[in-house]
Amino acid sequence: MKILYLSQRFDFETAGVYADLVTELIKNNHEVTILTCDYKKKTVYSSIVTANSIKIIYTKVPNQFVKSKLIKGLTQLILPFLMIRTYNKVLKGKEFDLILHPTPPISFYYLVKYIKKNVKGIKSYLMLKDIFPQNGVDLDYFKKNSLVYKYYRSIEKKLYGISDRIGCMSVGNKNYVIDNNKQLNRSKIEVFPNTMKKYEYSFSHSKDEKIKFLIGGNLGLPQDIPYLMDCLLEVKYLTNIEFLIAGTGTYSKYIHDFIEENKLVNVVYLGELDRNEYEELVKKCHIGVISLNYKFTIPNIPARFLSYISKGLPVLLISDVITDLKSIILYDAKCGFWSPSNDVSKFQREILKICSTDLVALSKNAYSFFNDNYQVKYSVEILERFYREEIK
Repeated sequence: MKILYLSQRFDFETAGVYADLVTELIKNNHEVTILTCDYKKKTVYSSIVTANSIKIIYTKVPNQFVKSKLIKGLTQLILPFLMIRTYNKVLKGKEFDLILHPTPPISFYYLVKYIKKNVKGIKSYLMLKDIFPQNGVDLDYFKKNSLVYKYYRSIEKKLYGISDRIGCMSVGNKNYVIDNNKQLNRSKIEVFPNTMKKYEYSFSHSKDEKIKFLIGGNLGLPQDIPYLMDCLLEVKYLTNIEFLIAGTGTYSKYIHDFIEENKLVNVVYLGELDRNEYEELVKKCHIGVISLNYKFTIPNIPARFLSYISKGLPVLLISDVITDLKSIILYDAKCGFWSPSNDVSKFQREILKICSTDLVALSKNAYSFFNDNYQVKYSVEILERFYREEIK
């Protein structure tokens, strides 16, 4: 296949599951061209740059990874039109078989529509990683009866409508999309989970060894960082555990200040790490922590779940009751623990339970479940199967 991969951000240091997917596609003799964005001065824009046998074309955009919601929102709206300009300059007239892209942003609808109009017979595959605007409602960015919601919801419907296939992260995710989009043909919606390359298994833990908990990734409102820090405060007296926080986000300073003010000696904030540093840190830890805001009404499956279990880390999920990641961890993989993200006392009890659990057994379950379900080769097989199908 000749694949045009669309992304609002891409580099091999931070792209994670997407970098693994693109690399695996190349490994399987598919041709991949990436049309993406950047804001840094040193980046070469509007021309083809080759990296890891992949053609990458960067569009210059404002820095959207800032605290200002207004700047973020406006940048997301203009992204597709700036990328259309780059597409016309560099790629117009080129032949492609497949458009592959994740959400966010849903505003890629305009870009996908334009490309499909200009490339005869091209198919589009939407990797649905973010259900917007409903998550904006859940986190109180805007109200469901607001004009902002209605506008974004209309774009969301158009994006789903123009996509030839919609890949959802889990069964719960898929059912949510079906239940809330009756206008869609169910046959175009399938499960397309996050996947990663396979790692060697190297987990170990002795009963006398301090248990290291890893809290990694984005540190923002979706993770409800204030609640998470209240949980860590509740177990500050435990000397046989340590929490390592690696990541960045709107609550980075909040975390640093909270640790200092409350003298949390068993909590260490490491800041942002590059992908290799982060993956090495994962290997040194014993439990991976995932935190999700209790207000969510959509089933979220954070990609960091894979970064944990791909190294054999058991998982402590602190979440809403909607996500089916809870049942995946507790019943399907049997690789971890769950606490609702509105009950600090329950969190404390789960920590004490972890301290008396055979983590090696859970680790083996986690690694086995990853190998059976989340290796990146499975994603490539899904895309190849879709490409061979006739669109109904």
